[in-house]
Amino acid sequence: MRRLLDSWNTFFIVVGVLFVVCTVPYVVLQIARCAWPPQDIAWTYVALALTPVALASFLRGAYPYWVKNRRTVESSELEGLFSEIDHYGASVSEDPERTKAKEQAENERSRLEKLDRPVFELDALPLRQALVDLYHPEAELIGKTRSELEYLDEYAYGAGQDSQEGTTARVTGIMAKLEEPSPKDATQEQDNKKRLELRERLRADLKSLRDTVAWYDKTWAIGEWMRTCVTYWVCATLLVTLLVGILPVVHGQGNWNLGFLHWIGLGIAGALLSILLRVHTIHLPELGETDGKLLLLKTVRSIAIGAIAAVLLYAAIWGEALDGRIFPNLPTGKIWSQAGLEIGKIRPAAGNAANPQVDWDLLKNIGLSVFWGVFAGLSPEVLRRLTRLAESSLGESENGGRDE
Repeated sequence: MRRLLDSWNTFFIVVGVLFVVCTVPYVVLQIARCAWPPQDIAWTYVALALTPVALASFLRGAYPYWVKNRRTVESSELEGLFSEIDHYGASVSEDPERTKAKEQAENERSRLEKLDRPVFELDALPLRQALVDLYHPEAELIGKTRSELEYLDEYAYGAGQDSQEGTTARVTGIMAKLEEPSPKDATQEQDNKKRLELRERLRADLKSLRDTVAWYDKTWAIGEWMRTCVTYWVCATLLVTLLVGILPVVHGQGNWNLGFLHWIGLGIAGALLSILLRVHTIHLPELGETDGKLLLLKTVRSIAIGAIAAVLLYAAIWGEALDGRIFPNLPTGKIWSQAGLEIGKIRPAAGNAANPQVDWDLLKNIGLSVFWGVFAGLSPEVLRRLTRLAESSLGESENGGRDE
């Protein structure tokens, strides 16, 4: 099964790379208006549409490898864990409990050495927990616990949460009691019993801490690479959709008319921009725990909302439901077939075909169309305002505008 999955991942990578290598240069050459390949705006649209699909295919195939490398325990770290077995287990013959713990640690080492794949953090967790029972004397146990608390604090701080404060305070309190001098009025037997109880509590908490840190290691790696892949795809697709929206302006065969489809591209670009502005605030452990499903769902939802909002705004402006100097006159441009003139960009002055002049009204409409198309996808307020505009045009309902 693992080989089959690796084969599919490799297939996605190869297909993605091939399509990206083919489509991106073609689009660049078309926009640069090179002599080859011949100008063809229809195929340029196709190439632009395939670029996000190809990039998604590549990221889909590469993502498991990146996560695997991020989760792999380094060989030097494994060697350090193995050396702890020999170091702390050298004097266990006098303690049956520690002898049993050393045997368990040896078994875990054998299991890890027999793995035919990289060792992940959850694979090494049983060994880490078995080593807890070997730590002796108290100073070693306290030192290992402090190190684990530092790892936990780093993860909790990076995740922007303080849910581990209670655990940290409890464990710190136990360590403080162990470091206190023995009371003068307590007998040796009472003191030993109390310290033994505190050590056992600390060992149990250290095992729990290592379990939590291992969980953070896994979910952080998955969430981090999921966010990275989505960020790469959003950045590239944002540029592609923006280019789709203005292609009639920058392509040699364009007529400078930005219609419904171009506004859809601009609206999607705005939605992707909003995702890019929010993606850094995502809680990585939660993202990793859900395998990125929540982020992917939000991305798809934002794209759909952005596209619909842009189309509705275009229709409202075109139908003159919205009017004013701040809105463009739609359609944005007209086709002038004057010989020797670039379509839509310039037109002859009245009565003088030999002296063409820039059509500033056309350029203004293009600029306003790009602005409102992108802003419709960027701001959810545009859709809410259009909804209120449509509801107000129907008049007040019988219940005074309140929902039943």
